[in-house]
Amino acid sequence: MGIGVGKTLQYYPKEVELCGIDAVPEALEIARKKVGELGLNACFRGADVENLPFPDEIFDTVISSFVFCTVPDPESGMNEIFRVLKPGGRAIFLEHTRSDSKLVDCLFLWPMKLILKPLLDDDTLRDTHLLVRRYFEVEHKESYYHGIVRLIVGKKPSGGDQVD
Repeated sequence: MGIGVGKTLQYYPKEVELCGIDAVPEALEIARKKVGELGLNACFRGADVENLPFPDEIFDTVISSFVFCTVPDPESGMNEIFRVLKPGGRAIFLEHTRSDSKLVDCLFLWPMKLILKPLLDDDTLRDTHLLVRRYFEVEHKESYYHGIVRLIVGKKPSGGDQVD
């Protein structure tokens, strides 16, 4: 989700079948060129995470890298990721979120939100890490900079039902 200009494409093994989405067509064009240079097997679709153009339970893994800070309805986006992920599949999130420290929120994230929200529609105070826990069994989590950046690996329950 949110492949952007393809900054992370170099980290995918060549044998992976990749399907990247982004809501910005110009970003997808840049990513398409990188895929050609890297020799990856990839398709691209213009879409947003709140309305994914894929059937239910089609993907083994979904990766979201700094997406949920700009999603207008994060609940809807998370529901869509859950829908397209196969039971037992993994969802990997690298996101910036509300900090574990109220002081960091007040001194850093609130001022950043005042700047980034009008410019990029970016919300630096999202609780994406809590939202992930409602949908997936968290297998691994890492927190950096007092929780401003988090890596979360979740697994869709084999029965296909949300955790919460």
